[in-house]
Amino acid sequence: MALSISSGLYLTGKIPSILLLAASYIATVIYYTNAYFNELPNAHNQARAIWYQTYHTYLKIRQWVLAFILLVLMFYVIVKHPALLNLHFKQIIILLGTVAISALYNTSSLKKNGVFKSVAIAFVWTIVGGYLPVYFFQSIETPTPQPQWLLLFYLFQLFLFILLLAILFDIKDMQRDKPVHIQTIPIQIGLDQINQKIVIPILLSYISIDVLLSSSLHFTSFAWMLHSVFYIAIYKASTVAIKEKSIYKSILWIDGLMILKGIIDIVSWYLIQ
Repeated sequence: MALSISSGLYLTGKIPSILLLAASYIATVIYYTNAYFNELPNAHNQARAIWYQTYHTYLKIRQWVLAFILLVLMFYVIVKHPALLNLHFKQIIILLGTVAISALYNTSSLKKNGVFKSVAIAFVWTIVGGYLPVYFFQSIETPTPQPQWLLLFYLFQLFLFILLLAILFDIKDMQRDKPVHIQTIPIQIGLDQINQKIVIPILLSYISIDVLLSSSLHFTSFAWMLHSVFYIAIYKASTVAIKEKSIYKSILWIDGLMILKGIIDIVSWYLIQ
């Protein structure tokens, strides 16, 4: 939701509709609950699997309730804004591609391919958190035209950021992934190479795009200070994820990084205005 709000502000000048934010949140909860719903306990996922089995009945009811709410929300939004169905070919490809990749992620052996796994996560989150607010806004209002390059570079920067988080998340699962032959990127390149081959190149690319975007968005000095804090936080969180033995602390740092990005982007946008 934080990413959707910041994307909406930067790319449309407005906070996305509360209906869009609610639908995105509910769809995310349904999707990730379903991903672990019937997981069987083993040496590496015992606590999580037992929790899902313990609350299986409650989670099943919650899934149906949330699915019903999501369908009602979608029906209401489409009835209120029928222009949302006037899709261009490019929009159809993007939205269908997102649905297809989301389905493949949990049902296909492609998940064992580490590159596909991370890229799929980054692509879907970029569309949900970055593109959907733009599509929604452009469909129901007469938008002020934004340069196409601005949209593309902003979404590519968001993609790089989520890609890095996906790779860092895989570090905590290395011991679980190796026995089932899931070749995630950390397993393929090794922990000692992640900083050099993944973190630093992505961080430098992220900063370079910020420099490019600043020419059009007119970053203030204080906005640059906030972004600099975020660059440091990215590197720190990456270091923690590589070295930290506690899964919970590692997740806290990585999830915290996503929330921090949303907050810094939102504050920076208002400073720029």
